[in-house]
Amino acid sequence: MPFRVVRICLLLLLIFNTSHAAVQPEATSPAEIAMQRALDHYQAGKLNEAAGLLRGFLVSQSDSTQINQAYYYLARIHRDLDEPSLALDYLDRIEPNRATPAHLLLQAELLLKRGDAARVVDQLLRTDTQMWPLPQRQQRFLLLGEGLLTRGEPDRALYFYHQALVTEGTVAPRDVLTRIHALM
Repeated sequence: MPFRVVRICLLLLLIFNTSHAAVQPEATSPAEIAMQRALDHYQAGKLNEAAGLLRGFLVSQSDSTQINQAYYYLARIHRDLDEPSLALDYLDRIEPNRATPAHLLLQAELLLKRGDAARVVDQLLRTDTQMWPLPQRQQRFLLLGEGLLTRGEPDRALYFYHQALVTEGTVAPRDVLTRIHALM
């Protein structure tokens, strides 16, 4: 009987220790905390505050692995503030081998705002998107359509709008059809 009590006590102690360890939050680095704070401001719509926090992050955490993410969000903030040139400057600071589809699509959007449709079309046509998620493929098709329209090539634009229509993504088919009908 005393051996049984000892086993039960040891079992309870083991359960308590493992559950206590599971409840403790993971230690996060100062860089992760600073980045999350900036992203929280961005998501709350506090663009100027988020930009300030991200610029501070770039200075104080210059050796962080999240530097490219900071540049990307600074570019998004300046896009939202309708400052495409400044946004492009931040995107240009991202290491080319670290660029993601989101970076490329944001760059294409910004270049279209600046009127550089030829560069957008050329860049997006050369990009292999086989590994991209469907929503990003759809966005690529829409940007190609917009770029070709700007270049005065409505027939080719219609092809890419159709591709966007049949590709599952974040833009509703109704909205893509609206673009197609406006083109026709």
